[in-house]
Amino acid sequence: MAEFDDAQKPNGGFVDVNGGDGDLTLYLVLRRLVAAIFSPGTAPGAPLLRRVKISVADNCPLLRQASRNSARNVVLWARRGSPLRALLVISN
Repeated sequence: MAEFDDAQKPNGGFVDVNGGDGDLTLYLVLRRLVAAIFSPGTAPGAPLLRRVKISVADNCPLLRQASRNSARNVVLWARRGSPLRALLVISN
């Protein structure tokens, strides 16, 4: 467990020790972004603007990989289904 104690950033966020972003989706990144702003545990006593700045700095770099993963998941989901499912994906 000592290796995980060193993985904390100075601003309270955590560094991904494994470097694996395979399961990162847009939903998770946006949820983390909002949770870091509105939960007082991330930066106790910090003003709202400071919490927004910390949250954006931690989560915005993950958006590119998360959007790629989400798009890949939608394509795989469409391929597993019927042609109507693919039509649904294309029409939206």
